[in-house]
Amino acid sequence: MSEKLFEVLSDENQKENKILYLTFMETLAEEIKNDLNGLDPNNILTCQTYNEFIKSSFKNAYNYYKDEKYNLENNRIEKLKNFEYFYLWFIQSPKIPTQNIQKEFTYLKQKGINKRKEISNNDRDAASIVYLFFRSFEESLDYTSFEGSEKLKAFKETFKVEKDLSDSILEIIFNYCKFYEKHLKDHNFFDDNIAASILCKLFEQNEEEHFIEKYDAIIVDEIQDLTKTQIRSLLKIVKDHKFYGFGDDNQSINPSLIHLRDIEGIIRDEYGPSIKCNKDVSYLTDVLRSSKRVVEYINLLNKIRPAVIGKGKATQDQELHSLVPDDTKNEKAKLDKPAYLFDYDSFKNMLANEDLFINNEIGIIAPSFQSKKELIDSFKFNREQDLYSIEEIKGREKKIIILYKFFSSSKDVWKQIANTYSLPDQRKLYSTLKRRFFNRYYVGLTRAKEKIIIFEDSDLDESIKNCFLRNKDCTLEYISDIDSLNEYFSNDFTHDQWRNKAEKYFKLKDYQEAFNYMSNAVKSYKQNENIDQNLLDKYQEEKERYEIYANYKKFLENDGCEGFDKDKVNQIIDLLIKEDEINDLEETIYKKHQKEKYKLLELINNNENYNALKQYEKVKNNLTETEKNYFCNKLLDCYSKIIQEKMGGYKYGR
Repeated sequence: MSEKLFEVLSDENQKENKILYLTFMETLAEEIKNDLNGLDPNNILTCQTYNEFIKSSFKNAYNYYKDEKYNLENNRIEKLKNFEYFYLWFIQSPKIPTQNIQKEFTYLKQKGINKRKEISNNDRDAASIVYLFFRSFEESLDYTSFEGSEKLKAFKETFKVEKDLSDSILEIIFNYCKFYEKHLKDHNFFDDNIAASILCKLFEQNEEEHFIEKYDAIIVDEIQDLTKTQIRSLLKIVKDHKFYGFGDDNQSINPSLIHLRDIEGIIRDEYGPSIKCNKDVSYLTDVLRSSKRVVEYINLLNKIRPAVIGKGKATQDQELHSLVPDDTKNEKAKLDKPAYLFDYDSFKNMLANEDLFINNEIGIIAPSFQSKKELIDSFKFNREQDLYSIEEIKGREKKIIILYKFFSSSKDVWKQIANTYSLPDQRKLYSTLKRRFFNRYYVGLTRAKEKIIIFEDSDLDESIKNCFLRNKDCTLEYISDIDSLNEYFSNDFTHDQWRNKAEKYFKLKDYQEAFNYMSNAVKSYKQNENIDQNLLDKYQEEKERYEIYANYKKFLENDGCEGFDKDKVNQIIDLLIKEDEINDLEETIYKKHQKEKYKLLELINNNENYNALKQYEKVKNNLTETEKNYFCNKLLDCYSKIIQEKMGGYKYGR
């Protein structure tokens, strides 16, 4: 999006225009501001979130109408409340008296909702669906009141499309909505939808009074996350109908019931039935970001979704096609498949491996702010710049995406979805809540350019595993332990990078990690088209050296030769001799329980040369060729020093 906006800003024909760019995500707006910093000399672009737009509009309105003709308060914007405020109200609100229907709607928990100490993801799921219905019905009432028996009837009629919600469930949701509306009015609070409605009325009543300058064009990104009223408020301040919206129904995660198909109707309601909407580029199914194997898994989700909750509209559930070149060699195919793991230690090891995060190419996504906090606390993860909630990752992309407990954190809903998929006669009961869960997972998947890793609790229900992780239409790679996790990452760095990491771990005396990384360096180099055999041989030698050192460390940890064959121990001794590691060699021979050989080494180290020569004669038949050469050279060195000393020192040694 930054590149497209830069093209607009560089167009000489646009320099007199004023353009408003809006997105729902604060982080995305900030990124675009930073990307375009200094590239807008004519100051034609205003880049904001919708909430920023609301706040600045109210501030302008108050400054313009100082006589308070429209009863605008100076502190009004401070009373603007969003979903996070509703969520806090929801989990602390008194239990609404109603029949216990927990079995019927398990994700709307009633038990213990008042002042609980621990808040689960189920509470947030319940809050989001109630808030969605609140905003949607509030909009249909034109922001009047929920009071009156006829309103409950209208509420049930509006949401009768929700096939998995009974009348009793809808009544519970309605009661929450009614109580929240009363709470807002009692405190003179309002939400962003009511704010948009107020702005619409101000714009309609004051066509000639411009407390907000109209824009020559408005561009809205993530338009699926706005409501009907919010879109109307924008249509009223754009010149010549130059309104451009970009969105994806499958990425709608904000509480809203709007679909892209509804936007044309909103525009016609605002501008009249004769207005023509340009739909030359309506539905984009070509993917420029994600690799073929990532898109294959996304398409599995697009296949499961309509089977569970019914076929979506024209903009939903379509098969996607990756336009990213598929130049992956056959031997790497396994390493590019989406993968999943349940092993806690492997996941912890991955989070602790700072080398993986060094290029800022990995993003870890949690399904909610609650899950994000849980990850930080459970794993002591301190790289928060690489960790996102699903709301924060919108508009971003990463080479590798790690999804954290998307299924485990809301297992009741996903279990229902998985069981429904396996029973054809129970399919196609439309559910806004279930679609929102699909959408949040879909957003997470579509952030990945090359790889996806899914981490879940090991006790995840088998129906969920079979539906989303082991589905015959797109089987994922199973990562069982740390070694297979290292292998999965093995083609994400160049051979030089792998070698540098190996050297780093060798210096830290973590010989096993050094060997693992050097193995990856060899694998990576072998995949090059033009191979220098001398360099490959050098890499192989380094790999073998690190392997021997790794075996040496295991040898010491095992207190000697138990579990080690003779050749492997001799390899260790030969390498220590070659690198003249006397102390390590002494310890190895000692632990090998070769007392006579150990005695020889001890005599040499103590410069007991005559006794050392006698001991050498005693053990030479049990020495390997490498050991013979080593001990002979040591003895020669010792006697050479004695001779030199007898001759008066080194100055006569020429």
